[in-house]
Amino acid sequence: MSNKYTINSQNIILKKYCEKFSKSEEELKIEGNLLKLGNVDIDLISVNKLLSVPSNERFKNGSTKIFVLNLAPDTNLKEVENNNFKISNTCVKAGYCRDVCVGVSVSGHQQYIKQLIRLGCIFNDLSNLFQEIEDKIKYYKSEKRFQNIVFRLNNFSDLLWEEIEIDDYQRKEIEYKYQNVFLKKLSNKSKQNHYSKKNIFSYFPEILFYDYTKIPERFKNYLKGDFPRNYFLTYSYDKKNTKDYQNLIKSINGNMVKILKKNLQKFSIAFIVDKKVKISLLKHKCKIENKYEYIELIDGDLDDCRIFDLKNQDRLAKIVLLEYNAKTGIKKDSEDEKYYLDYNEIKEKIEEINEQFNKAFNDSLPKH
Repeated sequence: MSNKYTINSQNIILKKYCEKFSKSEEELKIEGNLLKLGNVDIDLISVNKLLSVPSNERFKNGSTKIFVLNLAPDTNLKEVENNNFKISNTCVKAGYCRDVCVGVSVSGHQQYIKQLIRLGCIFNDLSNLFQEIEDKIKYYKSEKRFQNIVFRLNNFSDLLWEEIEIDDYQRKEIEYKYQNVFLKKLSNKSKQNHYSKKNIFSYFPEILFYDYTKIPERFKNYLKGDFPRNYFLTYSYDKKNTKDYQNLIKSINGNMVKILKKNLQKFSIAFIVDKKVKISLLKHKCKIENKYEYIELIDGDLDDCRIFDLKNQDRLAKIVLLEYNAKTGIKKDSEDEKYYLDYNEIKEKIEEINEQFNKAFNDSLPKH
């Protein structure tokens, strides 16, 4: 396999790594296919593979094969752009989560370098990513072991993939035939989606993609249906972005409810909560859902893929509960309350979301 990385991308990698960890550029050297990081050598060819299968149990769904793309989180790249790819920051709305991001705090410096290398690779040529996705699809479809092949492109980042357009020269005839039953069901029941940008999702129209995002405008576009039909988002709450969250909740109105019901694109929002709080909420799941008619509580630690939460069409709002431990990148001995919600805080969120949906649903009814 040939080396995909250019001197240009390597210079970006060196600069950004040094900025992130206050290192001297003299500590990092590139010799052939080796990037020397102090006394550690990183084989650039060995990290040519962009996609990976996480070891975390949340990603192990029996009938679904999940691949993730690990790119450097919260990395400012204001000066980096080319004709296809312009990024201001890989996590433009990172909040308190930046202090404990699993992409750095758990992965460590060496993995962060690899994440930067992958970012440089994609920046130089998006077709690298397209080719690898296509290879995965062909291989696993030939094996016939999985009903669905799913991709999460922002495992640590929050890039607007829907806005990254593909030039005609990058598009080619797709050699495989793949009919997605889940998407077909949605298409048969939902309002026609008029989103027409040429991006990675139009390149793979029958493949499912999903991500978490902290960007409210992006999530609103998704809810309104102004989004690729095969790309699914969950909004990720952060206490530092409370104002964004409040504006997002207020945007749920009668018209939004009509669109949600027609498009079957459900409101899904993830909250990090104390472990005991999550256990208590899920223990009383039926009682809570009976009280709040628009809410469905979901244990987000059982399965990372939020797409199939849509199977339950009775509830408009999905509340995804995530524990505040190592699974979310937060150390178990951390007692800093800014990273998670306590019982009263999550109860308040459930009540206000349900109340907003109730008001919006009533506003959507015909006036006599």
